[in-house]
Amino acid sequence: MQASLTTAERQIGIGLAVTLALGGLVMAAAARHGVMAVHGAMALALGLGLVFRLGAPAAPHPAGTRRA
Repeated sequence: MQASLTTAERQIGIGLAVTLALGGLVMAAAARHGVMAVHGAMALALGLGLVFRLGAPAAPHPAGTRRA
């Protein structure tokens, strides 16, 4: 599915993933310990994983004329 994303869609996805990672970092830092810190760390890990997954140049970009 990642191979079918256009450049604009990948950039939007990376932006959302960075926002998720920053939100997780803020949540983990604010809680410091406990359940909310664990959930913040999980959100941070997911966001960073998505940034690296979407930013990987391994898959070629699709042609501009794609049908929905």
